[in-house]
Amino acid sequence: MLSLGVLLAALFTSWRPSDRWLMVAIFAATATAPHWMLEGFARLAVALSPQLAPGDHVVGFRNIGAYLGVLERSLFLGALVAGQPGFIAMWFVFKGIAGYRVGLPETRARRTFQLFLLNNAVSLAGVALGWLVWRRLGFS
Repeated sequence: MLSLGVLLAALFTSWRPSDRWLMVAIFAATATAPHWMLEGFARLAVALSPQLAPGDHVVGFRNIGAYLGVLERSLFLGALVAGQPGFIAMWFVFKGIAGYRVGLPETRARRTFQLFLLNNAVSLAGVALGWLVWRRLGFS
């Protein structure tokens, strides 16, 4: 919640202590705030889908994917800041190949992949919001 507060404060305040502090705050908020939204959406998806078992989404930072999400959101915003959005596409290609699951029943594998897509969509939305804040504050 603190990260979301920093992100909103950066959007709506004219007080700017230093550009470096704001840049770090935007990266930190972009990396961490979407995690909590992901948790909520994933829990809801598991609860609503009869084909997903409760263990299909490990909650919180006991899930190694949570750490990957924090890292990749920072990398995605960095790629946009550096003018290299192709990195995001390349990352998703490798992530999709590495995440391909073999051995699950067809319906459960499909639902798990849909949960994967939902998590990625929420992560990208968080990165888009971070990029919007970055641009609105006049950073290039």
